[in-house]
Amino acid sequence: MQYRLILPTLVILWTGLSFALKLPPVSLAVTPLFLLYWVWREGWGGLSPALVLLLGQATAYIILFKTTQNQNITLGWIVGAGALILFLLAYLRAQDIRENTVQRKALKALELGTLRLGQAQSSEDVMAAGLDAIRALELAPHLAFVQPYEGKLRILSGRGGFAKYEGRAVSSAGRNPRQTQVESLIRHVSDSIPEATTWEILALLVGGHGGKALGTVLVARENGIAFSETERSLLNSLTRLFGAYLGQVASLRDLERSHESAHMTLGLALEYRDYETPGHTGRVVEMAEILGQHLGLSLNERTCLRAGAYLHDIGKLVIADSVLLKPDTLTFEEREEMEKHALIGYELLAKLGFVPLEALEVVKYHHERWDGGGYPQGMSGTDIPYLARIFGVIDLYDALTHVRPYKKTFTPQEAIVEVEAQASKQLDPFVVADFLALWKDGKLKVIDREVFSFTRRASEV
Repeated sequence: MQYRLILPTLVILWTGLSFALKLPPVSLAVTPLFLLYWVWREGWGGLSPALVLLLGQATAYIILFKTTQNQNITLGWIVGAGALILFLLAYLRAQDIRENTVQRKALKALELGTLRLGQAQSSEDVMAAGLDAIRALELAPHLAFVQPYEGKLRILSGRGGFAKYEGRAVSSAGRNPRQTQVESLIRHVSDSIPEATTWEILALLVGGHGGKALGTVLVARENGIAFSETERSLLNSLTRLFGAYLGQVASLRDLERSHESAHMTLGLALEYRDYETPGHTGRVVEMAEILGQHLGLSLNERTCLRAGAYLHDIGKLVIADSVLLKPDTLTFEEREEMEKHALIGYELLAKLGFVPLEALEVVKYHHERWDGGGYPQGMSGTDIPYLARIFGVIDLYDALTHVRPYKKTFTPQEAIVEVEAQASKQLDPFVVADFLALWKDGKLKVIDREVFSFTRRASEV
């Protein structure tokens, strides 16, 4: 910012030199050249001080030289021409500064959007990240994402003035056939939200893969100024990025639901055969999700834990009925046969290709013991995969509290005492501590969800 001191000094020195050398008024035409740099650096902000210097110099020249009328006219033309040049330069520079500012904001918004959207793991996260990226453009303070929900268009996520209307339906009436979908939506928003009647609203359709409509982004501001083509272009670019990630997450969730349905079907296949343990799969899956959230597992880790819970005993499908359904204590050979189910299940599922490694580890290692006395590999302590250790606690509790042909059924309180007793023996003591805390808070109560009528099936055999 040194030029703010240097340029006025140069103007003053030039004025003094003109007086000393008795230069004609036309010599003042050099002054605007001094001021071009100031105006170019600051745009409109530099125009005012430049004009003050230009007029001040002309006034000083008139006073010092006692100029004639003709000389004053010449000075007037020089000042006018200089002011016009500086004004045009300020205008061009202001436009340039504005474009650069918009570009910087666009890059910031794009960087923020790419980073946040890339980290998003749910549709809600994508909505929040997308709106925050658009807000970083600083083109409008009021933003909303609108999507069909339960038969109505609702504001699922909002910023600024839309934030307090999250969850509100903005379109329930029929659309005017003379209006486009976007025009109809804006009309409904204005009818539903009192403040919006004075807002300038832009609606941008969000499209996913294959042009599938995923929702609409509403961008609104209060100044009544219509959005320019440049602004619309920037908003459309971010909205397309938003839609790409939203479509990707939706596709991944559809795929995950398909996988979870497949996991559930495979898990229930065992229950249909081993009808002494109805509801076991549903219960351990639900408890796995509850305990996983309590332990702070990520969404991916909880998904793998649930998959492992669905599939943990799938290897029993190939165990002979004489062993699997035996009502008495198993012989040594039969016990060895039964223990093979963990490895068999792992090998079967590994061939499917869509079961994640962490879920396969639950299937393979959920019978390992903290003290090293488990199977199939006799692992101990933290060498046992974490998700397998978590599931081991859940599996033991459910097995204790439900009917098995080879043992009595424990009450929940008795089962908790036994689970606590197995800490640092069969079970990870740290996971046990969290499990006990949840149980004491009443947060591990689950509802049996029997898919098949096991009682009827048993009577028919």
